[in-house]
Amino acid sequence: MEIRWLGQSCLVVTSGPHDVYFEPFPGLTHPGAKEDGSTVVTFSHAGVMRQHRQEWGKNAHLLEGPGEYEIAALALRGIPTPITGRDGSRGINTVYVLEAEGVSVCHLGTLSGTLSTQALQAIGNVDVLLVPAGGPGILPVDAAAAVVRAVEPDIVVPMHYVAGSANDGMGPIPQMIKELGITPPEPLPRLNVTRSNLPEEMKVVLLRPVP
Repeated sequence: MEIRWLGQSCLVVTSGPHDVYFEPFPGLTHPGAKEDGSTVVTFSHAGVMRQHRQEWGKNAHLLEGPGEYEIAALALRGIPTPITGRDGSRGINTVYVLEAEGVSVCHLGTLSGTLSTQALQAIGNVDVLLVPAGGPGILPVDAAAAVVRAVEPDIVVPMHYVAGSANDGMGPIPQMIKELGITPPEPLPRLNVTRSNLPEEMKVVLLRPVP
């Protein structure tokens, strides 16, 4: 399994012939859906979904909210969590969990607060957690660290930050890493994960946005 960060909230997980695009954003450059139906795209809330539904075409599997989904060798489930808009409006954010190749990957979407006990139970065991890490309208760093501690993944992959070196241009990342008590790593272009190479202790992996 390979994980790449395309910037902002979007990461793509490649498992066999399948590409799972979590949370595409406006202006994202992507190759489009494959004709064989092996492209999956997830949307965490209605505002994102409306902007991008049409551009992926009829060959993509679009996941648009809570539920359980099976696509070939992939199993996905969407867990609803509350979200508060900038105008104070209430809505639903969908947290997605992907199970493939014996590895579980969780994308927290546009999570705006900590997770309830019920949501944590529905999410279950997580090997790789894709977590927003600060920024306007994004989960605050202390709350992000609290979510990481509650989920207890093997690997934490932050998103929504400015990518650079481990000590320069990292926005809220140094604070988040300090909160977690983990040594700052150098950013990588991609993350390759198998059941056998999961770490014994939790680690943070920083990814550089790649086209």
